[in-house]
Amino acid sequence: MDNIFGPSNLYMLRTPLFSIETYKHHLNSNDINYNLLLKNGIIKESIMTTTYNLYKSISKIDFEKNNKKARNAKESILKYLIRMSTRSTPYGMLSGVALGEFTENNNIKIKDPSCHKKDVKVDGQWLYQLVHHLESDYTYYKDSIVIWNQQNYIYNNRLYLDNNSSITKNKDNDALSVKYNTILMFIHEKSYENITYKELIHLISNEFNVENKEDVKLFIQELINKEILFSNLRPGLENKNPLDYIIKNLNSKDSLVESLINISNEIKKYSKIPLGEGESNYLYIINLMSKLFDSKNYLQIDTYVDYSKNELKKSLANNISEAAYVLWLLSPNHFGTKTIRNYHEFFMDKYGFEQLVNVKQLLSDINGFGYPQKANYSFSNNIAFLKEKYLLAIQNHSHIEITETDIKKLEKNNTASETDAPVSTEIYSEIYFGNLIDGYDEYAVISPILGSFNSGATFGRFTGAFDTKKRNQLEEEIVQRYNHYMNENDLKISQLNEAPLNSRNVNILNNNKIFDTSLNLNLPKSDVDINDIFVGATFNKLYLYSEKYNSRILFISNSMFNYEFGSELYKFLREVSFEKTKFIQPITEESIDTLPFCPRIIYKNIILKPATWKLNLEMFSESKDWINTFTTIRKKWGIPENVIIAFGDNRLLLNLLNDKHLVILKKELKKHGRIRILESYINKSDNKRMLEIVTPLYKKTHLKEKHFIIPKNRNKNFHSLRDWFSIHLSIPKTYQDNFIRDYLFPFITELKVNKHINEFFYIKFKKDEDFIKLRLFREDEDYSQIYPFIKKWKDYCLLNSELNDYSIVDYIPEVYRYGGPHVIENVEKFFMYDSLLSINIIQTEFEFSKEFIVAISIEFLIEQLNISDSEKKEILINNAEDLYRNNEIREYKNLLAKLTNSKNNYQFLKEEIPKLHEFLFNKISILETLKHTLQENLYTSRSRIIGSFIHMRCNRIFGINPEKEKFVLSIFNEITKTKKYWDGRD
Repeated sequence: MDNIFGPSNLYMLRTPLFSIETYKHHLNSNDINYNLLLKNGIIKESIMTTTYNLYKSISKIDFEKNNKKARNAKESILKYLIRMSTRSTPYGMLSGVALGEFTENNNIKIKDPSCHKKDVKVDGQWLYQLVHHLESDYTYYKDSIVIWNQQNYIYNNRLYLDNNSSITKNKDNDALSVKYNTILMFIHEKSYENITYKELIHLISNEFNVENKEDVKLFIQELINKEILFSNLRPGLENKNPLDYIIKNLNSKDSLVESLINISNEIKKYSKIPLGEGESNYLYIINLMSKLFDSKNYLQIDTYVDYSKNELKKSLANNISEAAYVLWLLSPNHFGTKTIRNYHEFFMDKYGFEQLVNVKQLLSDINGFGYPQKANYSFSNNIAFLKEKYLLAIQNHSHIEITETDIKKLEKNNTASETDAPVSTEIYSEIYFGNLIDGYDEYAVISPILGSFNSGATFGRFTGAFDTKKRNQLEEEIVQRYNHYMNENDLKISQLNEAPLNSRNVNILNNNKIFDTSLNLNLPKSDVDINDIFVGATFNKLYLYSEKYNSRILFISNSMFNYEFGSELYKFLREVSFEKTKFIQPITEESIDTLPFCPRIIYKNIILKPATWKLNLEMFSESKDWINTFTTIRKKWGIPENVIIAFGDNRLLLNLLNDKHLVILKKELKKHGRIRILESYINKSDNKRMLEIVTPLYKKTHLKEKHFIIPKNRNKNFHSLRDWFSIHLSIPKTYQDNFIRDYLFPFITELKVNKHINEFFYIKFKKDEDFIKLRLFREDEDYSQIYPFIKKWKDYCLLNSELNDYSIVDYIPEVYRYGGPHVIENVEKFFMYDSLLSINIIQTEFEFSKEFIVAISIEFLIEQLNISDSEKKEILINNAEDLYRNNEIREYKNLLAKLTNSKNNYQFLKEEIPKLHEFLFNKISILETLKHTLQENLYTSRSRIIGSFIHMRCNRIFGINPEKEKFVLSIFNEITKTKKYWDGRD
């Protein structure tokens, strides 16, 4: 296997506090001694620090009784205890983390929980209440630094702001619009001078002759309340001790500050107390904190596992990396997010790819597009050999094994470029020891939540308390890999942080700074300014550009925060940054996924997907005897005794022969409507405890992406351009060609014959629905003269064709894309030539497929416009994918060279495909004019303009169809390569 991923030398071990024996001996019974278990200090403190309300209720429960209150408490405690002994995901004191190393041997020896360490900091909810209080009282923030919110957007003398953080307590996140007056301008200018609020108030009072400084203070407070301004009292997310940071920046010495110092000291003291011995200290701390601010949560606790050995075989890491490559090959070819792909179409339609647009302008709903509308879609794939293996596995009561032969098939059929694979990622897998899989002493089970978007993300929040040597080694490894990637592609990587919409997410967003720059939204100390960021587009993706660094810029997160919960700006920057990336996804096969059971799927000693069963409420709808119905289902589908139930992100190990466990399953099924049941391996291994590792992976090859030129143009509006009449005709894609042939073309012909219009062109497009953009032009630009004809035609089409809607819209020429305002008129005349040619190709049957016809027409266009070989090479580099479906082209390459031979006005083409010859030469004088036009000084290179012409011709004929366009360009590429050695002359 030619694996594109390589593993790190390090991994993160995640393991529950207790061993599997705790589950087997204490929790796998119908007679659980809760009173005895709750005498354990670690159990009691763990529950107290994660669910304080449950902890408070424990002392009031008589566990000998069986009333509802007791049953509910027992059930909650049972779930916690099961988690503490079988679930590895870090959560408070229930489970912890450690850094391990891949070596020659498997050797993991975890010390007693009393040796583990706590890392304790104030919870994000309480922290942001404190910050809000400090920024609401001039006494506290007067000596802090004035920070102008870089998200403030100024347009037409107004200031607009959205995306408030949770610090402002603006729950509805209402957008703000205020007049950008002289005082705001003054504050904006002075904010660059690193002044304090006390100094700012003095400057404003002097500049604007305000005698009463209290009025100025009230005005400044209002700006802070709206988050137009904020202070450096806000701790950054990369700060390991945010409370101490705040204390250090407070100059006042009052009772509040003394309380904060006391809380900080008590937290440090509590952090050093062994697990299970800190109950009274914890209660004392939250009592101190609650006196200042009431909060649902007060402290965030992470547990660091102590060990004498923490090593796993390097061969296991290699197999995990190979498994990741297999999963990547099996993943659906979805690049980035559909939301951004749709937005890319809008961007291309308005701005093209020859200009950059400031990100704040683009996302403004005043003079831009506004934020992208979320597009819902599900990942799925159609894998033929997997279906065959599934049927064999069911027939033989066995598992599905993916072999090297299967991988070669996947590689052969893979249509995604390896350049589109993630630069780095992380894979989560449970590790088991034993010989379940022949030939191996250990095996790994890929977790249902596969991993992260980039290496280091899962480690980010924890690295501060890791072993320093190993932590530095990991960070150096990540930086080294990304530096190579940046150098290969001349781009910048920057970390993205923000004060979140929900303050609880601060706990997840906490991270460490790995890269040399970061963009911190609604936070101080940002190396990157959002005003410096522009958005551009290539044919197939959006990208971000930094003026400061004069390069593309990508924003990555060094945390496991789900960007979907971020602000709209945060989401946009993240989604554009991984545009055109095909991520590793869990195995999803559209046919198998609809079935109630899927066997285990393995590659070598890596279980890619455990055996999975699906339950839903409908299976029990007619049954009153739930237990008997479930027992029947369990026997029918062979569901084992010990399983993991999964619902959303939650997983819980249960024994299906245990009544108390079945009660939990029944309730979760009722609550969620459906659940997945996964096979468990605790009885199929020699493990003494559950072990999960996070393995960072790096792409070894294909780091260099396709080069493209960053345009120098910045978006601006052009005036005095020709005024066109623009119509959108909503019609399903499958009916568009018939509509063009039977309704649109006859109507256009009639308008031209009667001299109602001089020019026209059309484009196929898709936004929320499929439609055709029709542009009409008449010399006097008086469209009231033709509107009655258009309305009559429109009404006729609505009644007799598949046209379902119609709208009159503005037409904004893509001036930069096609060379500038001085050439756009002749380019638009070419659009009419191209539209006529496209209509003729659409409505004519040829011996060749339309893709070959279009490729011939493109070669003709290149020849007529006198495009040089170097420019043609650049067109192919920018637009064509080498060797794409070339096996379908090669047998025709000599014939294609002859058909595109220009000798005697394409005499061979005239003889073989006379209709196409006629279409190409119709109004050819337009091409002659265009040739001279494109020899002028242009805003855009000729090769890029021709690339756009090719793209739009494919669009007019095939609609939005990247696969057909790729094939056309591949044929054109083959013609070019053939004619390099033989021009087609006999």
